Amino acid sequence: MAYLFAASSTDNIDAGTSVPHGSTFTVWARLLFSTGTNQMIASYRNTTINFQWYMSGLGTVSAALTASGVPTFVNWLSGLTNGTEHTLALTYNGAGMQLWADTDASPKATVLLSTTPDQDAGQRFLIGNYFRGLDYSYDGTMFEVGWWNSALSGAQLAQLGAGGVNATA
Repeated sequence: MAYLFAASSTDNIDAGTSVPHGSTFTVWARLLFSTGTNQMIASYRNTTINFQWYMSGLGTVSAALTASGVPTFVNWLSGLTNGTEHTLALTYNGAGMQLWADTDASPKATVLLSTTPDQDAGQRFLIGNYFRGLDYSYDGTMFEVGWWNSALSGAQLAQLGAGGVNATA
């Protein structure tokens, strides 16, 4: 079932604190691409950020992972068209973040991290917005969102991008 997010600081799906967070993860979404600014796909945070994954404007897909209070960013100027359906993924493999798209088994952008991301039990996993009441709502439609407590491989993400199921780590 698709969810149409609206421009509102309260429009999100709150998965609470039950989504596990560990040394590796993958978050994946099938959505209608939005070229808006600060369009949050998903975030995992409270007053301390673990990660945020968003459209930062003009077709750029961005993610930030915070370690010792300092965010590290990865950005991909996608060239994707507003309103077109795509699958996007963000992985953290313990050493860095990677952005992925559609059926491509190679990452679109990569950044290395030298420290462990900030994590605490009070962090909430939000789909479609940002914690703390700021209006970073994803102004568009998401069809599916997935979370794995491991970094999926490029082949697994390409399978998901092609509409495959049962990608396991």
